[in-house]
Amino acid sequence: MKATHEDVEMLVDMMLDMYYEAKPEDRPPVYVDVDYLTSNLHNMIENECCLLHCKPGGFILGWVAANPLYPIIEAQETLFYVEPAKRGSMLAYSLYKSYEAEAKSKGAISSCVGHATQINPEAAERFYKGMKYRQTGNIYEKDL
Repeated sequence: MKATHEDVEMLVDMMLDMYYEAKPEDRPPVYVDVDYLTSNLHNMIENECCLLHCKPGGFILGWVAANPLYPIIEAQETLFYVEPAKRGSMLAYSLYKSYEAEAKSKGAISSCVGHATQINPEAAERFYKGMKYRQTGNIYEKDL
């Protein structure tokens, strides 16, 4: 389930699907550089701090890092996506369990996740609460 270089093409396709599904209509179009994305994914796979897990139909990307204020390691999820046809299956659960296990093996004592798109926010909240995550704040966004 940990991503390998052989998964990059599938990951690029899913990340583009996520981008087009999540992109609010009131934003100006943003060009996604597929060559940059592909290169970046290969680099992330080699990075020991990167947590990138995938299966056909979904992926989760995050990082482990030291907390700047306390001597602890934390996991921070950056991107999470499950294709519409796989939503409601066990795919999201299995991706998160694999992600959390790797984070823990790298010394993380906590995991922080977020939901910053309008892709099924109510279902996302139920999922996170079902996975025993607790809400500790909100995400606010502003175009600059």
